[in-house]
Amino acid sequence: MYASPKAILSELAGRGSSATRMEALRLLALPDIPEQWPECQRRSRLSLLRRLVCNRKKSASARLQALREVLTMAAIISKPNDAPATTPSPDAAEMLRVVGKNHLREVSGEEWSRYAAQHTVSETLCAEFWNWHLPDQRFLELISGREGARAQIEYWETVRRRSAGRQVHAHAVNQIKMLEKQAEGCGRLADATLVVEQGDLSASRHVCLRF
Repeated sequence: MYASPKAILSELAGRGSSATRMEALRLLALPDIPEQWPECQRRSRLSLLRRLVCNRKKSASARLQALREVLTMAAIISKPNDAPATTPSPDAAEMLRVVGKNHLREVSGEEWSRYAAQHTVSETLCAEFWNWHLPDQRFLELISGREGARAQIEYWETVRRRSAGRQVHAHAVNQIKMLEKQAEGCGRLADATLVVEQGDLSASRHVCLRF
């Protein structure tokens, strides 16, 4: 039996870094935190995220990030018309004004973290931002059970499937194609019979995405 999202947030409010505790407390104060987990199919992404959230052996920050995605997905499932659209929401427009950028894809991870530490970040804004950016690689591998580029491709596939905006959909498709092309290039490199000097081989490992 899984603890409720509110119970998990109460637990995380007393664990991890100060940033994790503060974010858990902020989420607890929101009026629309569900009492129960949304229904999900076995082995689905939502089911894997729920298992990660409830796994006390994982770090508090990883569990909180997974819970935020669960809450975002639950809102989209229950209110399909609220799915992130191509046109920025008022929250996104305000963040862009504050950081001095024209588009969410231009906002760096550092700018996002700084803004989130100083302002209230809604679930809508969170979903919009992550439609254009990849989460931490270790987090991706935890929730997908895959490694390297395969974890990244699966993430963009999820964005593509749930996207209601044409530009977001196109962005996800482009990311998938780019990753698949890079992976194909790495496969050709692995099959090559040429003798490569150790220094060149070491450099190639930084370029190719690992499967």
